[in-house]
Amino acid sequence: MTPDSFVKIAINAKGRITGVRVTNLKNGQLWDTIQGNDKSYLAAVLTPDGKRLNKANGSVAIDVDGTEELHIAFDEEKDQNTGPYRVTIVFEDGRLMEGATKAAAGKDKNESAVTKADRSVTFVSKKPESVAVDLVGKNKKKGANGAKDMALTVKAAGKGVIKAMVLADSGGAGWDTLAANNGRWLLGVREGGKFLNAANGTVKLNVNGTKTYQLLMQNNGKLNAKNGKLLLTVTWGDGEVTETELKW
Repeated sequence: MTPDSFVKIAINAKGRITGVRVTNLKNGQLWDTIQGNDKSYLAAVLTPDGKRLNKANGSVAIDVDGTEELHIAFDEEKDQNTGPYRVTIVFEDGRLMEGATKAAAGKDKNESAVTKADRSVTFVSKKPESVAVDLVGKNKKKGANGAKDMALTVKAAGKGVIKAMVLADSGGAGWDTLAANNGRWLLGVREGGKFLNAANGTVKLNVNGTKTYQLLMQNNGKLNAKNGKLLLTVTWGDGEVTETELKW
């Protein structure tokens, strides 16, 4: 491999890294360490001295404890090594760490021109997965209940403040970030491992560009089903509503 582009990252964390994703924010091209992902290209993860950490199938399982420097190498079809790039680190317990580089020749004009017209919310996850955290339960209260949470990763783009999220299953029940006791359970929201819900469960998420959030839910029996459907409704501070659907 003679890659066109490199990104150097320094992380300070403890745990096992099970995924690395690089996104070119200028043209949307993706590279990752997911085995068999036909929607992206391979990202090679290296130590500073050049030792490759990917397994034979491209995946990674990197144990870190403290500050670590990693180099990510990837073949780029166009705009080689110019960026800006967003790097997402996924841990075994569901935590996400994310950061962005600057464009080589100043700030990308498309990124600086983000407006409310660019608003969108999309699912990154293909289906809900169990994670090794316990932060939400079968009510609107924050806190552990003795059962592992289920998680989904979503990407929000555009400009504005997200003031509410409602995640509904095919029967209309589900989870939300509203303070009212309306029969739904708490929808937890994390960014980079930080729990963003206020004491009453509400959120205020500032988006200017692209943000990636992890949604946490207590399983109501449908999240681990072989097939399912979820509808995520996002309400922005000015009242605009954005919806996206996930089927698996």
